[in-house]
Amino acid sequence: MKSKEIPMTVDEYLNLAQPFGYKVEYWDGKAVYTPRECYVDTTLAITPQRVATPYRLQRVEECHETQIIDAFIAVFADSVEFCNWEQPDLVEFAETRIKSYFAGQRGTLHPASVLAFSPQNGELAGVALLLCKPKGGLNLDLLFVMPQHQRQKLATNMLSCLCNQLFAANINTLTSTYHACNQASQLWHQAMGFVDSYDDYYLRLKYGHLRNEAARREKLGSMEGFPELLAERDYWHARLKEHENLAE
Repeated sequence: MKSKEIPMTVDEYLNLAQPFGYKVEYWDGKAVYTPRECYVDTTLAITPQRVATPYRLQRVEECHETQIIDAFIAVFADSVEFCNWEQPDLVEFAETRIKSYFAGQRGTLHPASVLAFSPQNGELAGVALLLCKPKGGLNLDLLFVMPQHQRQKLATNMLSCLCNQLFAANINTLTSTYHACNQASQLWHQAMGFVDSYDDYYLRLKYGHLRNEAARREKLGSMEGFPELLAERDYWHARLKEHENLAE
């Protein structure tokens, strides 16, 4: 994925509604949209789940390392998480990330980690990797579905499968992280019951975005939905101040 470029005049740029989480700059007659490095931590309370999928779900083994690396590259080559990355850099990152996972360099591989394979041709369709964090707790280190197998509820079924194993092992919570500009990931985490927690950077970014949008709308005289926008701005400002007070 590359930064999105949209031709426009300076006046159009100055009156532009900017999407949350993106840095929007003006170069050579174009608005250039680039996702910021902003991630959200989120936590799931483990409960038993129903698993219903034609895909073959099986335990992750080290022999799957190369398959997972290749799949990672294919899935994330056009993602917001790696916007403007060159292919060799993405390949190097994927190899380092997956090899360090199996080597236990970022935590211990949890046996509930699961792979999904296509019932038609046996190809790798999805990956869900769990790590026991060095300081305690369990993290969903990586979850993705290959493009040709998306919209089959495969991510949901992989998570449900590993949640059942964790529940049986008396593990109560699971953490995960998503990119603030990855709306599909955000919506999926929320639909699955994950609860977000926000750091100082996210809160400042969110409040600043809404403050600027309110100022833009007021300048243009665009009043439809304006009270709701102000209420949302004030809500996130209060969240930010609460966070700052707790940090003191």
